[in-house]
Amino acid sequence: LAAAVAGAATLVGPLSGTSHAATPDTARNDAWNAYGNGGAGDAWARWNGGDGTIGTRLPDGRVAYTFSDTWRGPVNSQGIRPVFQNNMVNNSMVVASSTAASASLATVPAAPSNDDGWNSKSLVQGPLIEGAVKLWTGDGIIHNGKLVKLYMGFSAVSGCDVFGRPVSTVVATFDLPSGGLPRLASTQALATPKDITWGTALINSGGYTYIYGAQDLRGPDCSFHGRRLHIARVPTGQFGAAWEHVASRDMPAGLFTEFSVAKIGTAFHLITQDYDHNVLDYASTTPTGFGGTPTTLFTIPAHGPWSRYAARMQPALTTSTEIVVSYNVNTDRESQDACASEHYFNASIYRPRFMRVPRSALATPSAAAVRTPAPPPPVTASQPVRIDRARLSAAPARLRAGDARALAAAQPGVAAAFPLDEIVWVGPGRCTRQVGAPTNLTGHSHTDAQGLKARVYWDFKGPTVWSIAWRQRPGQPDYDPLPMMLVGSSPNPSVIDEGGPDVVRLPGTPPRIRWTDSPVSPGGSYVKYKVCTHSWVGGEECRIIDVLL
Repeated sequence: LAAAVAGAATLVGPLSGTSHAATPDTARNDAWNAYGNGGAGDAWARWNGGDGTIGTRLPDGRVAYTFSDTWRGPVNSQGIRPVFQNNMVNNSMVVASSTAASASLATVPAAPSNDDGWNSKSLVQGPLIEGAVKLWTGDGIIHNGKLVKLYMGFSAVSGCDVFGRPVSTVVATFDLPSGGLPRLASTQALATPKDITWGTALINSGGYTYIYGAQDLRGPDCSFHGRRLHIARVPTGQFGAAWEHVASRDMPAGLFTEFSVAKIGTAFHLITQDYDHNVLDYASTTPTGFGGTPTTLFTIPAHGPWSRYAARMQPALTTSTEIVVSYNVNTDRESQDACASEHYFNASIYRPRFMRVPRSALATPSAAAVRTPAPPPPVTASQPVRIDRARLSAAPARLRAGDARALAAAQPGVAAAFPLDEIVWVGPGRCTRQVGAPTNLTGHSHTDAQGLKARVYWDFKGPTVWSIAWRQRPGQPDYDPLPMMLVGSSPNPSVIDEGGPDVVRLPGTPPRIRWTDSPVSPGGSYVKYKVCTHSWVGGEECRIIDVLL
């Protein structure tokens, strides 16, 4: 699997757009993959994947990358996210030590709270107003020696709003201590016009900060009719002042919800993705004149069956000869057997990819572009849908902070080879296998050189599923989790979680998994075990057994 994961994340060869070529930034892609895979020994939950990639160059030459939905936690040696040790949060930040492709990376920790001491929560959590329930990252600028970023507040999912409705904007200010990681200093919520993803791009020009956003145009039946570009401005860095709405226009040639704006030389460039997989460049002589016919820089290459989206330039990485464009990869597939997201099985999918594009490929402003701002038409009510991001299954409930830290430090058990080719993948909502209570589960006490142990045997019949075991010691009011994840099809189930009991796979038919637990309890007492099978659709079914020591 390691080879398969590495191959999935690395592109080779030039990619043609018009008469120019884009080249995969292989060194940068490899550096991000190595960092995402390297957190198994950490005492807290580092970044191991995310989308909505936006980089801002800091005054000392480092680059602060922010992400929207983010996986935090370790990745095991097989490139798998152990379910008990991973959590998905709504935003995060990773700082690169320089603009170099091989720069070292560091996750900015979220401040721990009473219920999350393992630092696996969103970096910016509020304030949430106007019905917002989550914040996704927008662009950032450096103002008065601080990093100032916009975050887009989205409502809960309802109706046509597959990912929620954009309803507000949060301004987050970060202190930049010398040599240290950015520190969140303050947040301010703004009741910005709804239905627009304000702040997906920012640029300072002529004494103003220009704020860019997109609005989905939809019919009463939720049918998609294109996207409108909105541009507002405020005096440089003064996001709390009144916003002047200076432009609003439809973009028939394509506009992605996430895009970038930067000035390169004497021209302004809006780089985005169309409604397919083409990366477009709209050029203008002003920060508001984007329109007309764009130049296609390249077509994003296929990555297996996974979606490709959110292409944007990273202005912090621009050189005198090239620009760097990032995009994200996602999956909505689930294992038919385990009813669990493919993101657990292949951590390399949900990470940014970077492409190098020669500056000679960029568009030149022409008469086809809109050179002066058009009066903004009224913004009519609509029901936008962020169709640009594949639906993700909800992450499972994570352990308590103390349990998570203990699991992260635990020695891994015996992991069998993971048979990717045995998994049957299905689309979202199609995993309907109902799960019954575990059967053929037995346990007994056993005394060996290490003392008393409980041995539990479970014979599997038919496809295996995501399986969870819990243990309750004498006098203990609650169960403690014993992490175990069994996926794949019989006759070759595979144990892919780490930090659980020692596990071996026994020969024979049906196949049997034996795991050995050490309850550390005195003889003559009972230890209670609860083993559950889980389905994304069918819920949990459990069986409880008592083992007398």
